[in-house]
Amino acid sequence: MRDQYRRSVNGSGALHLVGRLPGRYGRLQAVRDLILSVVVMSIHRVLLLRRWIWWLRPPVWSGTADSADVDRCSIETAAGVLDARLALPRGKPAAAVLILHGIGETVEHWEAVQQMFAARGVASLVLDYQGFGRSAGWFSPRQAEHDAMSGFAFMRRRFPSETISIVGFSLGSGIAAAVSDRTGADTLVLCAAYPSLRQAARSVGLPRVLTLLMRDVWNTRKALRICQRPVVIVHGEEDRLFPPALARDLAEACGSRGELILVPDVSHDDPIFRPSYTFWGSVLDRLPRGVDIDHG
Repeated sequence: MRDQYRRSVNGSGALHLVGRLPGRYGRLQAVRDLILSVVVMSIHRVLLLRRWIWWLRPPVWSGTADSADVDRCSIETAAGVLDARLALPRGKPAAAVLILHGIGETVEHWEAVQQMFAARGVASLVLDYQGFGRSAGWFSPRQAEHDAMSGFAFMRRRFPSETISIVGFSLGSGIAAAVSDRTGADTLVLCAAYPSLRQAARSVGLPRVLTLLMRDVWNTRKALRICQRPVVIVHGEEDRLFPPALARDLAEACGSRGELILVPDVSHDDPIFRPSYTFWGSVLDRLPRGVDIDHG
């Protein structure tokens, strides 16, 4: 199926689908994509507002103050400019990662984690998808995948000889699994992951009928069955949003290429709002280091 349509936002912020649509089925898919986009952006804004009301501010790095050089950068894409943060360790990086964040976050929420990575010699890039934070445009499944691939291409240009892995957290885990083979990432790391976006939507309390109207994208279980990368799945044992049983299911889909790590006393949001090496050390210890001689 070819989705030959394009999206535009008018001055009042209303979303329009324009251009040629490939028949009735294509129009149905366009509507289902629109529903999914509205749902994701609504949850994103509600979570940001709730965290602002509860005074859940992005965590502050408590380690060595000069462990990283953090730069705000812009990534040009065909659909618009992405806002991103690049954290570089002192000295030559031992590895690099692209981090695809969750639905209730922006790049500001990841500063402490990026500092932790830099302290271990790992360069990291976190970007905001179209429609998130300062990134222009409107979120959609296809555009989010393009955003991720643009972020990876940015890292490849910046680090042409280092190993580069993708770390996907919560919402970002589905995007990461969808693009990992296309990017040529050295390792795929999934944190607080879900089997499919539709199942994740049900987990956050959306009515079943609404989730059925959404297009069923980012079926992580299916993507992992054919993934050609080593896969590391890191999950909190106290995650009530996506219970550990879901992580075990994903690990089983990986077969011999996958490794499952269940971290005690860690809930869904703890890795972001209470970051520690208890969780992120499991990721850092499994990133490939050194020079990757084949990026083909």
